[in-house]
Amino acid sequence: MKNEVSQLDSKIFIGDNKLKENLTKASLRMNKMFSGWFRASNNLIYKRSTDSVNYATAKAQCEGMGARLVSTGIRNNQVKNEIFPKHYLTGAYAWIRLDDINNEGIWVWSDGMNDSPSAIWRTGEPKGGRSENCAIILISNSKIVVADLNCSQNCRFVCEKEFACFL
Repeated sequence: MKNEVSQLDSKIFIGDNKLKENLTKASLRMNKMFSGWFRASNNLIYKRSTDSVNYATAKAQCEGMGARLVSTGIRNNQVKNEIFPKHYLTGAYAWIRLDDINNEGIWVWSDGMNDSPSAIWRTGEPKGGRSENCAIILISNSKIVVADLNCSQNCRFVCEKEFACFL
């Protein structure tokens, strides 16, 4: 009986060490996978880029990370303030995934919503007509607002994606 207990203890010890090893490996994979990403209160994760690129490049870079240019978080004021702290936007704009490229005047978000409430737009926006079909976020009069801009301009950008945990 003493020998059986000793063998069970040994198996438990080996199993415990394997479990710890697997958890460590999973943690390292998660850290590598989500390096530079942060989780907002809406349970989506975000990554801000300080590189300035045109709209198509920003969109492609987000898609290359399995994400999209930010859209869902923009429509929630709490999340918007988490994603875009004032220091991030100081003196800069950032691309968001809102455009009217396919149909002039019909602004569509990357998540398929085509509701662009006037509350998000800076006063007088959108104003660019056919020459400004992509949206940026900026600080105007101490408020975070949206404006339209020519898609070929270079701006920072923010990517957004679902948080998924795979062990």
